[in-house]
Amino acid sequence: NVRELENVLMKAAALCPDDTITCDQMPGYICACLSLPPAADKAPQDMTLDELERRHVLRVLEATGWHRGRTCEILGVSRPRLRRMMRHFALAPSGGVPDPDDDTHDH
Repeated sequence: NVRELENVLMKAAALCPDDTITCDQMPGYICACLSLPPAADKAPQDMTLDELERRHVLRVLEATGWHRGRTCEILGVSRPRLRRMMRHFALAPSGGVPDPDDDTHDH
């Protein structure tokens, strides 16, 4: 959302001690997105849209430590949509560690 990005940048600029905005002034979900690993060997133009979407969702999940709430914020999707995407792409954290913000498991 452009308005949200504008607000985040205005706040970061106000908190910034010099002319360079760093992750220290940005919300965590933006820094997680900025720290995503480089894209895979295969060029995007050689991938299907489904494969490209799967890789992007996986990269964001890994960058957030499989935290579904932050992943949803970065991707701009709802939790039910993320769950459908994870099921469609057969994505699950190794070791089956439950997501700490997932309200579907027992406490």
